[in-house]
Amino acid sequence: LSGASQGYWGYTTTGSSGIGMISADGNNTRLLITDSGNVGIGTTTPNKRFQVFNTIADDQFRISYDSTRYADFQVDSAGDLIIDAQGGDVRLNDESLYVCAGGSCPSGISSGTGNAIIEGDLYVANDNPAAMGLATSTFE
Repeated sequence: LSGASQGYWGYTTTGSSGIGMISADGNNTRLLITDSGNVGIGTTTPNKRFQVFNTIADDQFRISYDSTRYADFQVDSAGDLIIDAQGGDVRLNDESLYVCAGGSCPSGISSGTGNAIIEGDLYVANDNPAAMGLATSTFE
């Protein structure tokens, strides 16, 4: 490379020990493969096989088909997952969707694929939001 140094690969003991891409000034590890095999981008202490860390309010991870078709993933400051598909759809092909809390979904879930099990209220919205909940025995 010509010009200013962009960094180097080397063994580091900052955070978790391993092979890392270290900034030219030696102060920041951009990517780390730990001795235990975990990979971290933006973190020196990845605690899963692959962890991307970024605290700014922007997408942390992108999966791309090409430069114009992609899906971005972000975890916000509240810990919520945001999936932004450039094509506008998020599909679960032949899979069941479980949205569980508290009761961790009942054990009497029907078998097969394509089921949506939602514990709590389901809100379907467009311009005029409507709410769906559990009906009483008299359907009131």
